[in-house]
Amino acid sequence: MKIYTGKGDNGQSSLIGKEEISKSRPIFDLLGSLDELNASLGLVKAPKSKEINILVSEIQRDLFSIGALLADIESNNVYSEWDRKTRNIEQNIDNFQSILPELKNFILPGGSATSAQFHLSRAVCRRFERELVRFIENEGRADLEPLLSYFNRLSDLFFVLARYSNFKSGVKDVIWDGKP
Repeated sequence: MKIYTGKGDNGQSSLIGKEEISKSRPIFDLLGSLDELNASLGLVKAPKSKEINILVSEIQRDLFSIGALLADIESNNVYSEWDRKTRNIEQNIDNFQSILPELKNFILPGGSATSAQFHLSRAVCRRFERELVRFIENEGRADLEPLLSYFNRLSDLFFVLARYSNFKSGVKDVIWDGKP
């Protein structure tokens, strides 16, 4: 089977169960950012932490499910499952953060390679969240609002995992001293 079909060569694509529509539609920006977020998480699977790898894999599967939900423009059925998943993220944040030294300063992205990759995922997640807000507002998709809490917490989790990765690697967080 060939990986290419040529169907999108005219600037059109289709969503679940729909005729072809222009790739300039906001849904494709949203799906592209979601794909970028998922791809950035692929970089994070490098640490020698089975616990983090399992968590990242679970999040990647969630992102694929959300992509399918977004691509089905006929559906307006966002299950309470995302509320449960948001609470699970909060629990993970609390568990990892309880191991870390108290944060008293702003920190710069960096330190270990894994930490920097989590910071990149955090930034991509924040961008996706902003795009999701615009999409919900402009496309009248209030049904997707439960996803906002999920992505807001997810970016917080990535921040904590960036710090945790530094901590486990014996690398100090890079403190921002307020100077340019």
